[in-house]
Amino acid sequence: MVWLSAVWCPAESPEVTGLSASDLLKQIQNTYGCGSFQARFEQTSTLKAMDITDTASGRAYFMEPGKMRWEYVEPEPQQIITDGTRLWIFKPQENQVLAGDVSDLFGDGQGVSFLAAISTIEEKNQVSIDQNRQKPGYYTLKLVPENKTADLEAIYFYVSRQSGLVQELETINVYDDLTRIVFSDIQLGGAIDAALFAFSPPEGADVMQLDSRN
Repeated sequence: MVWLSAVWCPAESPEVTGLSASDLLKQIQNTYGCGSFQARFEQTSTLKAMDITDTASGRAYFMEPGKMRWEYVEPEPQQIITDGTRLWIFKPQENQVLAGDVSDLFGDGQGVSFLAAISTIEEKNQVSIDQNRQKPGYYTLKLVPENKTADLEAIYFYVSRQSGLVQELETINVYDDLTRIVFSDIQLGGAIDAALFAFSPPEGADVMQLDSRN
């Protein structure tokens, strides 16, 4: 079985059988090496203690270093945007903007910020192949942040053995709350408008600062 790269991002396709965790991560970095990608997503978030599960869906865009845009369509419109330094959460139905500094809100690798910096994952995480969470047709790569927080204890990449793409990921916090994101229609490389990662609050919006900056 070999890795296949999308036509937008040609890459070598070495054999993947018997890969170590480090080798598997290198293959992920090689596959996503064009520095940008976009995909549709389906998200499921479960709060274990309260037995509550929420679902959401939309499209996401990523560009190194550190740029992300999550466009939620269901259950209601919402945008989460960062240019790598600042972050904005826009809720159009309420005309509300939450703004903050990425390092204050995400820290190193918190949330899903690592998706916009795949090339530096090994610098900030302990990486291993998790045999206990294997799924047929996938490798499961476990990432444990060097600087763990209550919000993020571990990340799991489910990597297709056929395509080499990260088809699914899970994040778990210290309370065993789980967020699962399943990607589809993954497009590697290609032109992504830099304006997608910039944001100006619309006129009349209620803007709330989430950090100490004015």
